[in-house]
Amino acid sequence: DQVISFEEKITFPYLTSFCGEYFQNVNPDSEYLIPYKFFTDLTESLKTEITVNCIKMNIGSGVNVLLPKSQDTTELFKTALDGFKDKSMKKIIDMGCGSGILTLMADEIFNNSEIFFSDILPEAIASTLWNIEKNKNTKFNKKGDRLFCETENNFILCCGNGDLFEKIDDKFDIIIFNSPWIDAISHNRSELALNDKNQKTLERFLMQAKHRLNNNGNILLAFSDNGGDTAVDRLNELITENHFHTDQEFFCRIQSHQSGRKWMKIFVKILTG
Repeated sequence: DQVISFEEKITFPYLTSFCGEYFQNVNPDSEYLIPYKFFTDLTESLKTEITVNCIKMNIGSGVNVLLPKSQDTTELFKTALDGFKDKSMKKIIDMGCGSGILTLMADEIFNNSEIFFSDILPEAIASTLWNIEKNKNTKFNKKGDRLFCETENNFILCCGNGDLFEKIDDKFDIIIFNSPWIDAISHNRSELALNDKNQKTLERFLMQAKHRLNNNGNILLAFSDNGGDTAVDRLNELITENHFHTDQEFFCRIQSHQSGRKWMKIFVKILTG
C-alpha cells in the first residue's frame, strides 16, 4: 500500500535470530531480504514490555516469544532461588530461556557464578540477549563458539539454540526449566513454550538432565495441574523413574481460564538426585 524509503542504514542487533535463524549460523558476507511488515511487527513487539515486579525489570520479546506475564510463576522461582544457602561459585543454566527473565533473575541472586542460557528458538535467544543487554547495561562478545558478557555479579554465556541439551555437554549445579504444561500439540512456534503433548518434552528433559548435573546439583522445575491430577501424577512418576526426588516445593493457586475450572495450581519443585 505504500513505498518506504530508507535513507540511512538501519542497525538492529541480532536481527537474523529474531527472524528465526541463529546469527552464529548465518554467513556474515551474505545479504538477506525480510518483509517490512515483519520488521515493524518485531519493533512493536519489543516495545510492548512487561514489568516483572520481583526483580523490578522491564522485559520485552520478539515475535513468537512469550512475555513473562505470570507474576506468580516468577515469584515462585525467586522464592526457590533465594532459598539456596550457597549463592556463589555456581554453574547455572536457564533451559528454555524464552525472554530471559530467569537468566536475569539468577544474575540478581547469585554472584561469582557462570549463568548459561539456551532455547530451541533463535528468536528466544535474541530476546534474551536483548533483555540482558538492556537491563544490565552490558554487551555480549564472542568466546569460542559462544557469546558471553560480564555483569556486576556474574558471567553470562549463550549456548545458542538447540532442542534441550542437544548442543550442551557441560554439567551444572542448578538447571532451571519452566516446562510446558498444556497437553496439546504445538501448531506454531509460539506454542512450543506452552504445549507438550503427552509430556514428551518433560520426559526427555528429565532423562537428559540427570546426565548434566554435578554432584549434589539441583533442578528447579515449574509445572501446573492445568492438565489435571493425571498429568501431575505422571510428572511424579517421571521424577522417580529418573532417580530424582523432590526436596522442596513452592506453589500458589491462580485463577484458571480453562473451561470448567475456576482455579489451578502452579508450582516449582527443587529436585535432587
